[in-house]
Amino acid sequence: MGNVTSYDISGKVSSTLYTFRSRAYDGVGKFSAPIEKDFTTEAEASPPASVTVPPARTAKFVGRSRVAVFSGTAPVVMMKGPLDELYVVCDFSKDYLEAGTTAESVIAVSAGVAVLEAAVLRNGFGVVKLGALDLAAVRCFFTFRVKLVNGEQVDRTIELKVLDDAPKVFGKDPDDKRFYSMDFGSDATFGGTSLASVSPPAAVGVSALSQPAVQGSTATFLIGGLDTGGSAVNSYTLAALFANGEKVVRTINFKQEDH
Repeated sequence: MGNVTSYDISGKVSSTLYTFRSRAYDGVGKFSAPIEKDFTTEAEASPPASVTVPPARTAKFVGRSRVAVFSGTAPVVMMKGPLDELYVVCDFSKDYLEAGTTAESVIAVSAGVAVLEAAVLRNGFGVVKLGALDLAAVRCFFTFRVKLVNGEQVDRTIELKVLDDAPKVFGKDPDDKRFYSMDFGSDATFGGTSLASVSPPAAVGVSALSQPAVQGSTATFLIGGLDTGGSAVNSYTLAALFANGEKVVRTINFKQEDH
């Protein structure tokens, strides 16, 4: 194929050992003995200890209350990420006040949602930890069925709906390597907790050039590349793990912008 003495290789994983084999040949098709050489690709850069990411490249997510306050017996609707693992609190104080009594026991009735920790009663409140939603289910709900000391029973239901936040979309040049951030401050505030760590990222169509670094309530990471195909989906997903054991899963998307 001509007088080729070098070749660029791309698409290999960082910090990984590869073995390459090369053979020379002349114009009449005579090949030399192969030569092998081991190479280890360089490690991708991690974010410095402190990175300032402008608001234009920071995704702020809407925090939502985890407390259901009932004014009657109708279900309360609560928005939830399909994979989030959150503590949900139900306020029974009005029921106790009306009946002039307190609770004796509680059992759970649910459908379409994973129950990660059994429901318990704490000082007039019911607490339960809920996990993934079944997106194929007709209805996703959790009911606290509470037996009162005076023999009454009250059912209080939380209807769980998938988060309807507008998607976070950033424009990106395919050749840029830029820092981005996800801000989980609102989720931490509503959970009464703090961001402890984040999972390894799930990147589709873009390259995760560093592991995300936690800085306060944000996770900062370096992104490169972009799939520019006509039907390409470019996204980056993180699971944020909080000090109280909660987890939220959030995604940002990228669209092509050449500069």
